[in-house]
Amino acid sequence: MAQALRRGLRYACYGGAGIAFAGCAQGAHLRLQYVCPTEPTGQQHGHAGQGFRGKPLKLLFVGDSICIGVGAKVAAPLQAACAEQLSKLRRRPVVWQTVAANGADVRELQALFLSQRIKRSGEAEGFDFAVVFCGVNDGKKLLQGRWPSVFRDDLAKLCRVLQKEAPNSLITVPPLDHVHAPLLQTWPLRHLVNIFFSQFEAQKSVLAESGSLRCPRLEGPILGSDDRLWSDDGIHPSGEGYRHMGEWLGSNLASCVGPEE
Repeated sequence: MAQALRRGLRYACYGGAGIAFAGCAQGAHLRLQYVCPTEPTGQQHGHAGQGFRGKPLKLLFVGDSICIGVGAKVAAPLQAACAEQLSKLRRRPVVWQTVAANGADVRELQALFLSQRIKRSGEAEGFDFAVVFCGVNDGKKLLQGRWPSVFRDDLAKLCRVLQKEAPNSLITVPPLDHVHAPLLQTWPLRHLVNIFFSQFEAQKSVLAESGSLRCPRLEGPILGSDDRLWSDDGIHPSGEGYRHMGEWLGSNLASCVGPEE
């Protein structure tokens, strides 16, 4: 009995190792073969709710390809949809700006924000809400020593920089829905992607519990498996997907305790 149990455990370990190897091979192949779509053209800043009265709410978006709008035909569709939804629900005008770079990790986003702040020196900018999209590009650098704990520390530093720029602002770091991307649904890759990136997503919740930022809780996938919400590259949202994400985010921000009316 004991010998049979040991044999069974050994075969199970072999099987698990084989599945993990297959998943890693799929990931490596995808990394080598994937071609990122070109960045869409258009403005990365704008306004919404011009028909409403009152002091405009200021939105700042900081992030990677999601904030660029890669996969859509026009730049920054998520930001535009978020601003429209926030303005409609709060019945106030909204102005929004973007600090983003395709493929940027948290450290690069912080450097980009600081460099743009220097350029804006002397201008009264500030913001009421800062939304940070990050995590995927940090995970890609695991072999460079960028462990989940390092990502947490880097994200905390970025949040401190943002909070220093606007002490009364609310910083939100939304969870990412990338595990449902069509190109990542091959078995066993889809399970390994979920296990791997969930370690990075969990760091956002750790910081939220410490009060450094706010991480909205997902009741279910934002995009899910609806092909209409994903671009042809199978990784990024489509224009409709970005609009869907933006409306969800705008509704979430509208429910927060923000600047006084």
